[in-house]
Amino acid sequence: MPSTVQSAGFFSTFPGERVVAEWEVLSFPRRFYLGDILVALVLGGLGRSMAAAIQVELHTHMTRILADVLTLLPVAVYAAWVFFLRQARSGFLVVTDQRLGYYERAQGPLSQSHALFQVNLDDVVGFNTSYGRHWWAETAGFEILTSHGDDLAVATHRSMPSLPALSGLLKNTMGRDMYASLPRAYGAVDALRSGKEPLP
Repeated sequence: MPSTVQSAGFFSTFPGERVVAEWEVLSFPRRFYLGDILVALVLGGLGRSMAAAIQVELHTHMTRILADVLTLLPVAVYAAWVFFLRQARSGFLVVTDQRLGYYERAQGPLSQSHALFQVNLDDVVGFNTSYGRHWWAETAGFEILTSHGDDLAVATHRSMPSLPALSGLLKNTMGRDMYASLPRAYGAVDALRSGKEPLP
């Protein structure tokens, strides 16, 4: 079932327009992932190597302090970059009785952005979908084709789908409703253009 309308505050409806369905197709939480830990370990190792080289050259108390700083500084800078600059992203595919739209927002401690794509149902000429699955990842996406050439493509992925416990530690962008949206979105558009009520 489609999720509750979460983009209504940004995807404004016209008087008399009705939201038929909405799907969360993209989701990227803002948190630390397993890859971030690996990068931090590599940076810490490089900092430790630099510190060891300095300690070989100069054997003083201040040199040892500098070596400790060089070991921790790259890790601290990277952690601060992830915490302050990484944005959580979410995207919603919305079908009304007049339009097809995609809304995406990104939010972080220091910045936020919003993007809105919308097209009248009569201007939608195609809705291409894609899906792929391997043991290490699965992908899903769609492309909205319009009569005026202002097309939109959205691609998402999920890492290690066969190992859910590990997958949660990796970067994933696939929204919870992506699979539901792929077979239903264009069917809803086609039904509405024909004056019919789309299937639930």
